[in-house]
Amino acid sequence: MRCLIVISRQVCILVLVIGILGMKHLDGSKMKSYVFQIPSHEISIQLPIAESADFPKIAIHRVVDTSKIAAWDSGNSILIADKYFDYRSGALGATAGTLSVKVRLRKSPEEYALDLRNIENLQQLIAKQLHDSFDKLDEVAAKNASSTRAVRLPKEFQQVITRGAVGFKYELGGAYDYVAYIFPISSSTYVQVQFNFIDNSHGKSSHWRKIAGQDMDAYAQSISIK
Repeated sequence: MRCLIVISRQVCILVLVIGILGMKHLDGSKMKSYVFQIPSHEISIQLPIAESADFPKIAIHRVVDTSKIAAWDSGNSILIADKYFDYRSGALGATAGTLSVKVRLRKSPEEYALDLRNIENLQQLIAKQLHDSFDKLDEVAAKNASSTRAVRLPKEFQQVITRGAVGFKYELGGAYDYVAYIFPISSSTYVQVQFNFIDNSHGKSSHWRKIAGQDMDAYAQSISIK
């Protein structure tokens, strides 16, 4: 009887260890290169083949026709690609979190006449759009007597150089957890590659965010714009 109790404890300990350390992350060797054609440029990024089954698969715009007005949404953007990748943990392999990767072509508003090929002009535009978008959320947080901002806006923009593109990145925190990479394309257009971290750990111990962040760094470095 004592032997059975010892074995039972060992099994419990084993299950606990698996729950803490058994994070299953994406196999970097199983990658796919996605190539998108826009006027005068070719964009590519390497992402995993295995996609999440919990999110709808949206058709990729491999050739983007910017001349069609209907192609642009109300936010002056065209969604080129939208992919989701799960991170599982625990003995049962539950989804601890999901990394979303969205590739968009964006254009500046008509009233913004500055050349976006100048990085400072592009950063100025992004900063204004972020404040305009999230100030309303901050107002709601203030009315609810929240001690923290609904969204933590970036304190700075960081220059990035990938294998085939030069741009910058910024990070949001709080209610939104994402990192966006920005690359100028023309005087009025730019590419945005946005990585969203969707937490599903329900407060349980999990390392999925750290691993997903490391994967994001690798995917971002694969971005090429020719």
